[in-house]
Amino acid sequence: MKLAVALALDSDETSIDELRARYARKMTGTPDSEGFNLITEKIDPRTTEFRKVASAIAQINTLENFMTKYREKLYGNQVGN
Repeated sequence: MKLAVALALDSDETSIDELRARYARKMTGTPDSEGFNLITEKIDPRTTEFRKVASAIAQINTLENFMTKYREKLYGNQVGN
């Protein structure tokens, strides 16, 4: 997902097409499936709405990473037990 967002924000359509061809099937049914489809579909990545969604996905991922590290620091190796 991070790569898809980065490629979209960079307007790298060739790489987005390659990413979609390689991972679309693997993404089907995953929690990130809808976001992946939105980012990799043939839509204009320069639109305001697209950039809002891509930015929100990136922020959510950043928050999830922060919270994981925070929990690990707070609880040590007990996370997930």
